[in-house]
Amino acid sequence: MIRIGPIGGSSLTCRPHSERSVQPGASADAHSRKMTRDALTKCVGGLADRVLADQRCATQRDDLGVSILGMLLYGFALATGRTVMFLDIEDIDAAVQRVMIEHVGAAAKWTTGLVADAHRSSFDKAHHVGQFELIGVGHSYFGEQDEVAIVDNVFANIQNFRRRAQSAWADAATHAHSRRASCSGPHESRRLRA
Repeated sequence: MIRIGPIGGSSLTCRPHSERSVQPGASADAHSRKMTRDALTKCVGGLADRVLADQRCATQRDDLGVSILGMLLYGFALATGRTVMFLDIEDIDAAVQRVMIEHVGAAAKWTTGLVADAHRSSFDKAHHVGQFELIGVGHSYFGEQDEVAIVDNVFANIQNFRRRAQSAWADAATHAHSRRASCSGPHESRRLRA
């Protein structure tokens, strides 16, 4: 049994596959998958709740902040779901989707796309390098006992990626402005005179 620690006032435990129990009359495989998926949802949801309870969330809860949180949660769920619970990827995807909708409050259709993108990025770095990095960071949360450090790291990553995005937008705006300036040069003037 791996102890994740107190998150949001309660202590969450992620239980390995071998510790699952089956109720009489239930299909062992279907029941154990549901129970373990629910346990993963509870673990990931607890982490999400801890992040959402932080006062910094009020200013960082826009599309970019929620997307980054989703990628970090996906990485944490991937590590916990595969390493501790021996879950299939589909179960991990379902748990993250449920957390994003029920805990974070993201729209279902948007969340489906986010989880599909996270799934692809986690196994294909070339698909989206930034998402791959964030999933790796979330993966490193597995086993970390210092929840304050995890929450601080979530917000540090949101700020870091926000700066990177703003820099990219500024570069794109500068590039677009230079292209417009070159279009109004002598070549365009000749076309107007003709």
